[in-house]
Amino acid sequence: MQGLSSAQLKLGLMYRNGDGVAQNYNKAIYHFLKAAKSGFAVEQFDVGKMYYFGLGVTQNFKEALKWFRKAARQDYCDVYTVLGLMYQKGEGVSQNYKEAAKWYRKNATLGDAAAQISLGLLYKDGLGVTKDNKKAFKWFQKAADKNYYPAQLMLGYMYVSGDGVPQDIPQGVELIRRVSEQGDPTAAYALGVICEEDEGSFKDFQEALKWYRKAADQGLPSAQFRLGAMYEKGKGIPQDESKAIELYKISADQGNEEAKRSLNALLKKTNP
Repeated sequence: MQGLSSAQLKLGLMYRNGDGVAQNYNKAIYHFLKAAKSGFAVEQFDVGKMYYFGLGVTQNFKEALKWFRKAARQDYCDVYTVLGLMYQKGEGVSQNYKEAAKWYRKNATLGDAAAQISLGLLYKDGLGVTKDNKKAFKWFQKAADKNYYPAQLMLGYMYVSGDGVPQDIPQGVELIRRVSEQGDPTAAYALGVICEEDEGSFKDFQEALKWYRKAADQGLPSAQFRLGAMYEKGKGIPQDESKAIELYKISADQGNEEAKRSLNALLKKTNP
């Protein structure tokens, strides 16, 4: 039976990935299902993913959850973080942060970085667990030690704000800068905010403009709004209300509420 499972898995992967054959999700799930119904956890996980993403089948979170649970009952650890995510988001099941924390913790203790940051975020926000910034920091640190950039970004935020750890703005900025060097627009935006709003040695409007531009060029609405506000107020750059309106419009079109309000106010001012 194990040999049959391996053959079905291999065929399923070939059709799913288009490896040596034309990509065909219908055939992929056909082979995955044959082995999954025989009780093989790897294929149960693969079937769950096909239903989750709607590959070869109609997207169905409840069906995905069913197969993920089957794999989890066989202690297939790759599925634990996925189950945590589904309970957190309420996909195929009622939203349940406590259950999400349970599944994240199972994989976090096994060293999975994605589970560690997810559990840390639940502690940070007090969702499904008692709010505890120190525990949040602990889990972020574990994931960051694996060079997991989202966790390094969260650590940076916590050092800057002093949540769960003694405030250390230089250390926080260094961590955030490290993440920005990987092309993360959220990190670039955060550096812009620090350079604009810091009351100490990091205050530098020119640096703020540089980081906002970097994030705005990658399409981040909040950075586009902030950059527009810098142009409107003439902070670190000659005042340019036309440029501000242009940036507010770009940000507002992506749903940024602050940009919508600022755009309306500036248009009323310039076109009374």
